Amino acid sequence: MVAVGDAYEDPAFGEALEKTPNKHSDKALALLISYKCFHEDCGMSTCEGLSAAFKKLWEEVDGDTFRGKWHYNDARQRWEGNPVCSAEVQDIIKSVRHKTNSDGGERTHSVAMSKSYMDRILAWADTVCPRLNYISLVRAVISDDSGFSEKCLTLESRTLYTKILMNMAFSTTAWNLWTRCFELIKLKRKDLTIDHSETLSAKDLHAHFKIFLSNRKGWQRKVDKGIHLPGNRYNLYPQPNMPSCDCFFWLLLWLTFLEFVHYGRPLDPEDYVFPTMSTNGIIQPREHISHDAVQGWINEATTAAGIPRGPGDNFTTHTYRRGGAQWRWMFAPIGQRWTLARVRWWGSWAENENRDTLIRYLLDELHSYESDHSDALCPTQREADGSLLGEHTLTKPVCTQDLLLMQDCITANVAGLRTLPSLPSIPSSTSPIQTLGQLTNSGADGIRPLPEQGLVIPAVPAKRADGSFPPRAESWKQIVQHWLEGDPTRGLHHPLRDWPADWIRGKNKALFASKYKQRAVIALEFLDRYSGNEALFLAAYPEANEGHTGLLRAINRAKKLRGELLPRK
Repeated sequence: MVAVGDAYEDPAFGEALEKTPNKHSDKALALLISYKCFHEDCGMSTCEGLSAAFKKLWEEVDGDTFRGKWHYNDARQRWEGNPVCSAEVQDIIKSVRHKTNSDGGERTHSVAMSKSYMDRILAWADTVCPRLNYISLVRAVISDDSGFSEKCLTLESRTLYTKILMNMAFSTTAWNLWTRCFELIKLKRKDLTIDHSETLSAKDLHAHFKIFLSNRKGWQRKVDKGIHLPGNRYNLYPQPNMPSCDCFFWLLLWLTFLEFVHYGRPLDPEDYVFPTMSTNGIIQPREHISHDAVQGWINEATTAAGIPRGPGDNFTTHTYRRGGAQWRWMFAPIGQRWTLARVRWWGSWAENENRDTLIRYLLDELHSYESDHSDALCPTQREADGSLLGEHTLTKPVCTQDLLLMQDCITANVAGLRTLPSLPSIPSSTSPIQTLGQLTNSGADGIRPLPEQGLVIPAVPAKRADGSFPPRAESWKQIVQHWLEGDPTRGLHHPLRDWPADWIRGKNKALFASKYKQRAVIALEFLDRYSGNEALFLAAYPEANEGHTGLLRAINRAKKLRGELLPRK
């Protein structure tokens, strides 16, 4: 067997892909397919096209000489068979097929936008444009503080605020209503009303938007046929515990910004809720935003937020429809998950809809979860195949240890709960401008005040009670604990994942920004990319056994290779 390095130096290698194959033809074809399909990221069709073309070319050269298994004939002192049938070429074809789905088609399905991805996009948006900035602006323009707005609202900042607010309003609405892109971009002001009681307060969760999706797929065609359809009308309520998905808040903020900052008037019934914006920053109220613009938002947000994706995975305009449906059916907190009948109604799937459609939306990731037994040696079993997502483990009777842990958590957070401000009442109004003004002034804008006890990110590894230190290999686990649970005994009363952006800005930036980012990189790599699987994580990053500093460098190298770590300009 000739080594590849020797093959490159052989003049015959340059003729390996000619009409008559030679001893290097299998290697040359394998390299060509590998280059096209892995370096240039071509798909299975390219791979099959190349292999079929060369196989046919060589089969027709000299009778049966270049047909069948590729081998060296010692008796005739020549290579015979077809190079496409060689183990080297077939191994490459198999590798390319692994990039695709089982039937050989391209694996380019839309990735579901999970709630954790929504959280990460909001966190990124806060770094680009802190919520406090545009919320303060809206408060100022509502109160007619023209001096403030003239000083702070430049063309550049107005364009940035417009982009962020419209993106958040659109994405959260699409995630909650499971809309296709064309169904939402054509939403008009006449299709949206605000409904609430006479004694609305900022804590009144009965305030809601009524939205009529007049462009819901298939709806108008059936109405024209005289078929009565009660659907396509949805009530959207506040979800203050899910700020990254709270479309009530973001829609209210966006409409108020649109009316005050851009139009200086209430929206007309025929104005689009999501209008197009020209290159000079001017909004066109009677032209809806384009599909390409929405896709551009998605590409920018998912890339900048560092959301991982596998080969062939794409975040498309269907991303929100998939993610919202999966959350409500199987990932929402126990007791809040929807039945399949409700899922079908909310997503406007017809009663006779091919059930494979729902399976693609709801069960792809559930099957992966329940068929994963990589954590079988874990002392505490999740038993994923015992019920939906292992949900039966959440209904088991609690033990004494569970109660003690719960008591510790409650005790550690009582002081923080006492510092929460009271929320004033809001007078009844049907105007999004007035309602939004009261909501933001009440503190329900998601901006958490600094806790009285101050902030701390504990050092790792943490010193034991006896004064000794645990092995350095344990430090990354403590980082994950700080991210998910905090460490009240050492002053970390709020898990790092719950820290609002304001806590690591301003006077706190020098103290916490760098350390917070480093902790986030390690925790999210473990939780998101490796789904909390310790064995896989340590196999990918053996540096973790030497401490978190080397682990951080290894993760950053991996992120750079994956194209997730953008170089500084």
